[in-house]
Amino acid sequence: MTDMAPNIDLSILARDQQLIEQSADIRGALNDLLKQTDLIDVP
Repeated sequence: MTDMAPNIDLSILARDQQLIEQSADIRGALNDLLKQTDLIDVP
């Protein structure tokens, strides 16, 4: 079982990195929308 642990950890890290990148993309898109509507000031 110990031989599998590193592979599992790497897959979890890779998935976390994907989620971080996706959330950054979503945040950027939301900021663009807010800027377009001019309803809320986005720094």
